[in-house]
Amino acid sequence: MTIRDYVPQALIDFAVKHNRKRHGFLGDYESFAEALSECTGYEDQEIVQMYRQQYEKRINEGWDAGPIRFFSDREIRFLNALQFAVSNRAHANSKIRILDFGGASGGHYRFVKSIFDKNLGEYVICESPKVAEEFKAFGTSEKYWISNLDGIETKYFDVVLSSGTIQCLEKPFEVLGRMAEVSDYLVLDRIPVVNESKSLVLKQNTVTSNGVRVSYPGWFFSEEELFRAFTEFGLKVALEWAVPEDRPYMNGNRVPYRGYLLKKLSPNE
Repeated sequence: MTIRDYVPQALIDFAVKHNRKRHGFLGDYESFAEALSECTGYEDQEIVQMYRQQYEKRINEGWDAGPIRFFSDREIRFLNALQFAVSNRAHANSKIRILDFGGASGGHYRFVKSIFDKNLGEYVICESPKVAEEFKAFGTSEKYWISNLDGIETKYFDVVLSSGTIQCLEKPFEVLGRMAEVSDYLVLDRIPVVNESKSLVLKQNTVTSNGVRVSYPGWFFSEEELFRAFTEFGLKVALEWAVPEDRPYMNGNRVPYRGYLLKKLSPNE
């Protein structure tokens, strides 16, 4: 719980609507490129250093090895979907291969490791080239960073995780299709979905954890277009959940995130 959990939602909405230049998703652009031209973007070195500082802080505190006292509600939902996706292999004591697409400094690794323990064979984090290069030195045979999906030895994972990432990509559905090529299960968390016939692209203003003000484009997916993409790539929704803890605002109006466990359809389905 944080202090924000005790603030009435109406008061938060009022504050956001009157502070649009500093917070939330703003505008309604014709294309990702148009939105990008209005954004400052991330300063690559600032973001890389932020991720590294977060990682080193966790390592110094024994974060990767230490016990977990509790999970947040979001983590519980996220990990329930993950367990559902790999339950057969976990019960068979098979080694599990997981791809964390857009996993930054590996924040989900600890939770995944706490569940699967010795059954976890590989935890691969796909990130931007600069982030992947920065973290190369921290890689092990179990957990390591890559900058794209080319060159993965078996081209197959038991599950692909992606949290709050695909909406930040210029061509998110193309990347979704690539993810579906390397696994039968996808866990997508923190996805903004709107009841519109067409997906919207806006500019997000935010502040990084180390105090740097940045802005970058972000998609709010049309549910119709999103589910059409699932069908196109042979995926069905096995589980769906709300993510009420996150509070993205689209031009001052709150649009809660959603999460999905997607399963690849068999040839007979």
